Amino acid sequence: MFDADWARTSTNASTVPDLVVTPDNADDTIGAFIDGAKKRLYVYNQSLSDSDFIGRIIAAKKRGVDVQVLLGYQPAFGGQPPNAPAIAQLKAAGIDAQYLQKHYLHAKAIVADGEVYLGSQNFTNGGLRNNREMGEILSDATAVSTVVTTFQADAQ
Repeated sequence: MFDADWARTSTNASTVPDLVVTPDNADDTIGAFIDGAKKRLYVYNQSLSDSDFIGRIIAAKKRGVDVQVLLGYQPAFGGQPPNAPAIAQLKAAGIDAQYLQKHYLHAKAIVADGEVYLGSQNFTNGGLRNNREMGEILSDATAVSTVVTTFQADAQ
């Protein structure tokens, strides 16, 4: 993939099948990851503005998944923070959604049941469909446990 990017040539999902790559497969892969959650869905993201992903997170709540969302707090000058509309929409759906304010949130992670996605994709049109972004879905129990423990501490 590096060679293709260096040469300014196209890549596709088959180029790096084990990675979540924008623009090649991130939208579908992360979307399916959220859609597959059955018990737990913890979401960390710096920016959430994509209406499809907001809808997927709300759909998880509607099917009985324990959904919690922590978003980045970037206060705006003279206006509401950029994630305010997403937080309002998620809260209206009964989801525990809040800003992470004790640290600057730059992380992009999702815990769905016993797996964790870690990557660079913001849940925005650019992060999911246009930029060059990468991530990976891990099923390693230690990695999942570490992210869960950190998320729960940050959510307090």
